[in-house]
Amino acid sequence: MNVFVLGSYVQAHSLFMPQLPSVGTSVTAERLWIEHGGKGLNLAVAMHRLGLPTQTLIAVGNDPAGQALCDYLHHENMNSDG
Repeated sequence: MNVFVLGSYVQAHSLFMPQLPSVGTSVTAERLWIEHGGKGLNLAVAMHRLGLPTQTLIAVGNDPAGQALCDYLHHENMNSDG
């Protein structure tokens, strides 16, 4: 079976805060965590990890997030030529 995924990519950003800010205050984040996601990307990576031949069509920008996605796909040994 071959798998073709037409999907989406989301780069999620999470900030780790020592506390929630209250009205009129500012709080500095301690860390930033960035994760690759999107239902299409998650499905494509899962199918590939299961050993199924997987092709993807995901819109990718010409920016740091797009480069991070291409790097991630290469790390997973997935083709990002399309």
